[in-house]
Amino acid sequence: MRTLDLFGPAEVFGDANWLQGGDSAYRVNIISACADRVVSNHLGTPVHTDRTFQEHQGPIDTLLVAGCMGPRKLHYESGFLDWLRLQSSRSRRFGSICTGAFVLAKAGLLDGRRATTYWNWAISSARLESRQSWMPLLLW
Repeated sequence: MRTLDLFGPAEVFGDANWLQGGDSAYRVNIISACADRVVSNHLGTPVHTDRTFQEHQGPIDTLLVAGCMGPRKLHYESGFLDWLRLQSSRSRRFGSICTGAFVLAKAGLLDGRRATTYWNWAISSARLESRQSWMPLLLW
C-alpha cells in the first residue's frame, strides 16, 4: 500500500476531531487486508494496523481502501474481497484513494459506475483489461 493513501485521510479525520475541540467525530481504524497486522508498503517500512479484516467486528461508517503501486501489485488475503463487498454494503459510504479503485473494481463494487484514479493508472488499467466493467476517469 501507499503510505500517503493511508495516512493522508487518517490525518484529515484526525484534524476533524481536533476541530471538534477534542470530541471525536471519527474513530479511525486501520484494517489489514491480509492475515497479518503488519503490512508492507512501497517505502519498505512496516505499518502496524489495528486489526486484520478477519478480526474486525462492528459497523464501519466510512470505508476507504488505500492505494497500492498499481493494478499488478494488488495484495490481499483470500476472503478479503468478500469481506469488502459485505462491509461496503453495510457502510454509509465507501471509496478509495487513488489506485485503491482497482481493489474496489476487483470486488465488483465499481460495476456500472464511473470512478476516478490517477491518469497514469487509468491508462494502465485500460491496457490491462479491455473488458473492464467500470470506466476510470482521468484525474490530472
